Amino acid sequence: MKTDRGREEVSQLTTAVEIASELGVHRLTISRIARTKKIGRLIGSTKVFTKSEALQIKKICKVSKGNPNFGKKMKKL
Repeated sequence: MKTDRGREEVSQLTTAVEIASELGVHRLTISRIARTKKIGRLIGSTKVFTKSEALQIKKICKVSKGNPNFGKKMKKL
């Protein structure tokens, strides 16, 4: 028997596209994190996340622009 909390959690599912737009990163970044950490579930061909899973992904995701190794390579020359 499910509780009301379980039903509420399921009704508030979000996609990788929605999380990516909030963070300002590409959707594939979110999908990669979810795949490596085994977070979320598939509904059809779409990966969806509960509110708590989305929070977990947001904590893991590092938002930065550009190639982080670009400056390191230039300094070595």
